[in-house]
Amino acid sequence: MVRKLKDETKTEEKFAEFIKEYIENPDKRKSLYGKRAIKKFGLMPSLKGALKEDEITQLANYLYEKE
Repeated sequence: MVRKLKDETKTEEKFAEFIKEYIENPDKRKSLYGKRAIKKFGLMPSLKGALKEDEITQLANYLYEKE
């Protein structure tokens, strides 16, 4: 998923923006895995408020750098 997202977002900043937005507002139209995965596993629940802003930033940075 990370490689595909990096390819689609093009920059680290856009990557981080996508991660933050998706964590807080998951949407099947934004899913990188498509309808079959959502049908099988469901759409992830919103984690809005579960993570602090800096935690989301750290997570996005970790994902971006680990790939």
